[in-house]
Amino acid sequence: MAADGTIVCTSSDVSKDITPGTYYAPSDDYQLSNAIPTIARDRLIEVCRLAPFTDAVAPISSPSERLVFKHYENDKLMTDVWYSIQIMAGMQSHPHIVPLRHLVLHDGGVVGFTMPFLTGGTLEATRASRPFKLK
Repeated sequence: MAADGTIVCTSSDVSKDITPGTYYAPSDDYQLSNAIPTIARDRLIEVCRLAPFTDAVAPISSPSERLVFKHYENDKLMTDVWYSIQIMAGMQSHPHIVPLRHLVLHDGGVVGFTMPFLTGGTLEATRASRPFKLK
């Protein structure tokens, strides 16, 4: 681009494209010991936004089912999602721990994961009704 803002040249050579993007690792790169089912991102319907990068979704195949979809769009969150998947996939089933349900794929890469949606509010909202305290 010239100093006055006019375009000097163009290229369609992808090897010269420096546009930043988000890397989504293939599911094989996660090297999980347990087989985790996968679901394509376009097979999920967003129901509502729960927090940044966290949505309540419903699978197209089962619209009445609710899941929480945690995803990332930058390098910092990629690390958080990576470790969350690794930890949850390695845990044994327990009635008090929400399990990992799916790895969510887009164009062959893992963009996030789902887990069952549990109703009941936040820990802060249910403070008075809880029979125990968190310290």
